[in-house]
Amino acid sequence: KLRALAIASATRSDVMPQVPTFAEGGWPQIDATSHRGIIAPAGTPREVIARMNAAINKVLTMPAVRARMTEVGYVVTGGSADDFGRLIRAEMDKWAKILRDANIKVE
Repeated sequence: KLRALAIASATRSDVMPQVPTFAEGGWPQIDATSHRGIIAPAGTPREVIARMNAAINKVLTMPAVRARMTEVGYVVTGGSADDFGRLIRAEMDKWAKILRDANIKVE
């Protein structure tokens, strides 16, 4: 049997609200939230990206979709393609710094 001690996101999980975050336990620097999204090839026309983004955001507002995704542990947010791009770049920068600071290298 496993018992969750903490979660590595900035806020508590809706699925396991009794489990504290690492920040609540005194480790605010631990934030390893995972993200999901759809990425199109470079050069995809902006209007195609906008149509896909609108359709995806519409699906993410459907109660049955939100309920099922939440049930399996996802935090459903939606948003713009530009917002997701900024998030990906910020995560890449964050993890690159962590790897550099820890002197971790690919072998």
